[in-house]
Amino acid sequence: MYLSSSIGIPPNGTNPRRGPLPWREAMQLADRRLFDDYSRACAGVTVLEVLRRDATDPIAFWERVIRWLPRLFELKRAGERLVREGRRSQAEIDENLRWQMRHVYPPGYALGTEQEELARAQCALAKARWRAQAARTPQSAPVNPFPLQGLGQVPAPPAPDSPVANAFVAAHMARRCVPGQAGSSTCATLVAPRAIGRVVIHTATSSSPAVPGNPCGNPVPLARIIAAVQNPPSDPSKPSSAHYYVDRDGTITQMISEANVAFHVIGHNRDTVGIEHADVCNQPDPYTTQLYERSAALVRDIARRHAFRLVVFGIDTNDANAATVLGHSTIGHHGDPGPYWDWEYYAALLRWDGVTPATRPQRFVSMVSQAVTPPTDWQVRSRTQVAGGTGACIPNSHCASTSHSYGDNYWKTTANSAGTDAEFSFNLNRQGQYKVSLWWPKVSGACRATEVSAVLQKAGGPAMANAVFDQSRNNGKWNDVHTFTVPQTGGQGTLRIKRASLQAGHILADAVRVLKVA
Repeated sequence: MYLSSSIGIPPNGTNPRRGPLPWREAMQLADRRLFDDYSRACAGVTVLEVLRRDATDPIAFWERVIRWLPRLFELKRAGERLVREGRRSQAEIDENLRWQMRHVYPPGYALGTEQEELARAQCALAKARWRAQAARTPQSAPVNPFPLQGLGQVPAPPAPDSPVANAFVAAHMARRCVPGQAGSSTCATLVAPRAIGRVVIHTATSSSPAVPGNPCGNPVPLARIIAAVQNPPSDPSKPSSAHYYVDRDGTITQMISEANVAFHVIGHNRDTVGIEHADVCNQPDPYTTQLYERSAALVRDIARRHAFRLVVFGIDTNDANAATVLGHSTIGHHGDPGPYWDWEYYAALLRWDGVTPATRPQRFVSMVSQAVTPPTDWQVRSRTQVAGGTGACIPNSHCASTSHSYGDNYWKTTANSAGTDAEFSFNLNRQGQYKVSLWWPKVSGACRATEVSAVLQKAGGPAMANAVFDQSRNNGKWNDVHTFTVPQTGGQGTLRIKRASLQAGHILADAVRVLKVA
């Protein structure tokens, strides 16, 4: 079988190939082009919540969604006009919109702007097109591990061990071992069924080439990493793998049966389940709400089936030997999942029952890097312009450190200088207790007495809190300001980082987290 040579465009100064491309070369070229389209379509796209993935033909599904979205937003605009004219209530319009959205979005989905939703749908379509091509491309897509049987029929792949997972795609046999496997230093003496009592959290980082405007390159999509794990390791002495892989949109792919051993953390593989997460740890963007929630649901299910308590390192215990949920960096020689992984939020999700909306942990993060311009006399500094920072960016193969800012950049000013304070605002529309916390990077000469005020406007009168922080310490972590109680009617909050201080030094503004704790 051959494909037309029109697929490829010869480089400048060369003669075009005459005749068709060989099948393998043509398929690999098509795969590369679709992967490039996927990378471009998803660059800068934030998937806030999971979209539907149960369509039998995802390409046709997302093509229909892209055609349908303009009509959805026209309906939304028409509803807003009816509300302004007093002809319909907001509740009626919201209910109608939810009804229209039900075939594409899950319950409770926070609809973005028309441009944002089109970008997400186009990203999903590009991903579906590449995955379809990758499945047919030699040495690129997942290699089908099941031989043809009978009259050309391929048996269905095994079901995942966990009902939370979406699919099982087998890793290459060199990337795992079976209890009792002769010649295996890990499994030869391991008795089946192996005892599982811990889960290790990873981030599936991978180096990537520089691109214009980004010397560290774009993150390698998790789908590409999953495809690579289905092939033999390039270095047989480093057959890295994990049991599960969780993508930014919450898609979970199992690659190794829990009954077998994956090679994810040296010296701790025999009794653990390894879970990789998308896809870099040099920025917080991959750690979406849906990734956290789906990963936590998976861990809850693993703990239930293997009958061990969920004890999170750094939250429930500081003893790595007593923890049953811990990061690769705690017991291994790697830095993942890095400081941006929110263990406090993740531990709250592990304690959630997964179904009760009123007790669902919520998390909101606001960064100064999201602002168009800083306030008067605040200087903008990049993530790596910190104490000990080097280079224009953090390579995608490395995690950030606690020295780095949370956002792509942060603001810095001089204490007691003229200018305005840095201010964050947030809306809380659900009843509960919300903890407000600050993050700042490590900066030489940081102020040791930075004053912060927080106000929550709510029914019954405002709630106020003041705090003073030593910003020369406790960098690269969330520092608690205050916990507010929000009534059923909700509240609007404001946090201000003041320039005035009793001490000299640099005042830093980076990120604020609001975490629903009860």
